[in-house]
Amino acid sequence: MASYKQFSDAFQHPPHTAKITLTQLKRIKSTCDARDVEAFFAACEPDHLSGVVNLFWHDWLSTDPNQVSMLKQVTGRAQWDIQHYLVAVIMNAAPPGVVIAVHALMDFHYLSQAVTIDGTQCQKILDALRTFHDHKHEIIAHGGHRGAKSKNILDNWYIPKLEMMQSVVPSIYQMHTATVGYRDDLGDGVNDDEEADEAGDLQATISDFWGTECVVSNFFKQAELASLSTTAPRPLRMFVIGSTAIHLNFNPSLQHQAIDDVAKKFCLPDLQAALADYIQWEGQTVHNLHKLTGQHRASPTTDLPFKHLNIWFKVRVQQMPHHSGSALLPALTVNASPLDANWKYSCYDAAIFTVNSAK
Repeated sequence: MASYKQFSDAFQHPPHTAKITLTQLKRIKSTCDARDVEAFFAACEPDHLSGVVNLFWHDWLSTDPNQVSMLKQVTGRAQWDIQHYLVAVIMNAAPPGVVIAVHALMDFHYLSQAVTIDGTQCQKILDALRTFHDHKHEIIAHGGHRGAKSKNILDNWYIPKLEMMQSVVPSIYQMHTATVGYRDDLGDGVNDDEEADEAGDLQATISDFWGTECVVSNFFKQAELASLSTTAPRPLRMFVIGSTAIHLNFNPSLQHQAIDDVAKKFCLPDLQAALADYIQWEGQTVHNLHKLTGQHRASPTTDLPFKHLNIWFKVRVQQMPHHSGSALLPALTVNASPLDANWKYSCYDAAIFTVNSAK
């Protein structure tokens, strides 16, 4: 069993079961008279027992006090929202080790909520947890772990949930015969009808979550139809990159803006070089969309075949759920507004896009 000083260990401790508690209590009663209250309480203290002599549940079947603690619900709406953009916000502000640790926690959180979990998924969950433990010292080293009331830097991880997280994967393996979402091999014995049923159930759940009156538009289908149309205006206002569909309004927020003005307005000093790289990759007629990575090859003063840009402040995006590629999530709006009279410090939404269709 783990005590509070062992919650930060990077491995799972034996569970606190009813058998262990009853064995400890039997041992204490054999060496100490329960009628001597002070002495009995002192004898129970090393085992963190409450001092109750006869436990009311001692003869109940399938009774375990495991995972009973004084934890309260701390995953409110605000914390839930923060999890969506925390990694993006701290990326260029926090030290690399801190970002890695926080990123690993977010990976553990989302991977553990998969609709289906197989052996490969379990290994990813374990890898994420191991990565967090390998880097959690960076959070303390940079003053990121503080007391809720004292605000003092803490040099420990006395957090029960860290020990509980070690039980996630073992519990999945122990319960896999009774858990509908677990399969040892996703490619073995699963037919298309079963996958379709699962996607349908997930889509129904998503629709219920967003309300019965909310119809989830299919931007992926609309983008496909637009790409095949000979009458749809070019460039297309709706297109797909990997597992993300993007929809722009027909009219841009700013029209015919000089490239230098756009670079200053949005604080993008390398804008012209990035555009030059893109044009050199695609040519002057862009048919495909791809990501730009690595160091820019073009000079910041490279001539472009155009001098002005159209700018959209809002983009609507739609993605497939990470763990099921057949259902659709409702479209969300991403804003990117520069400084103006209404936005003194501008207004940018942090967003992470999945552009790799294989993930």
